[in-house]
Amino acid sequence: MTGTSFLVPADSIVILRADLAPVYVFNERAHADGASDPYSASLDANPNWAWQYALNAIAVSEYLRAHPPTPPVDEADVETLAGLIAGVDAGPIWIARQMDFARRLIATGKVKVTR
Repeated sequence: MTGTSFLVPADSIVILRADLAPVYVFNERAHADGASDPYSASLDANPNWAWQYALNAIAVSEYLRAHPPTPPVDEADVETLAGLIAGVDAGPIWIARQMDFARRLIATGKVKVTR
């Protein structure tokens, strides 16, 4: 933001446009393939609905950051377990869901990962 200054409330969430996933149009839908879950909407969708969806996702993200799992989860263990899940799951499941599932399993304290 060269040459531009903004005053933002201290409790604001600032999202740089550069951090947004690129959008492409395919089959009459706008698609954004982020790192975790892809998102798409028809080209005639109400943009306010997509905005509210994004705000809800941010709210959940903020909650999860403020309430980490107990006991703490080692992300290396999550990646290892998610890789094992991907190896045995023949169905089409997104890696973000595998990571979430692995994280929840480890957070129970009943699953241990040995490498």
